[in-house]
Amino acid sequence: MSCRSFEDKLILYIESELSDDDAKKVENHLAQCNDCTQKYNYLLDTLSTIDTEKEATPKPFLYTRIQARQSATHKPRIGWAVQSAWITAVLVIGIIIGITVGRTTIPTNTENSNYTVAYLFDDTKIERLEYQLLNDDEQ
Repeated sequence: MSCRSFEDKLILYIESELSDDDAKKVENHLAQCNDCTQKYNYLLDTLSTIDTEKEATPKPFLYTRIQARQSATHKPRIGWAVQSAWITAVLVIGIIIGITVGRTTIPTNTENSNYTVAYLFDDTKIERLEYQLLNDDEQ
């Protein structure tokens, strides 16, 4: 058996999933090859370390402490309703004050005021002048 085929079958050998014939070939190769024996031992050590790390037991009452922290941080606040009511009241009062001030500063009595229309240009006068200037050149 070559080292390459041994590496392919190594994990299956450790998990006892090889046929009896293939398992014998792997055992014979392990007896002959020192490099593959080192790889096999290293893999066994690594897998045993992983197994011991998986078996870590949690501290007692861990679940209840986590639940207590979550319930303490997620308590519903009643103050948000009061705060939003105050903000709404202040805005409404501000709008009412603004409307009241606006009505008192702008005069609404338009009966006594006389409006005159200001004509910026009186086209009839300009046309007469142009007509005269044009006619003066001809004469």
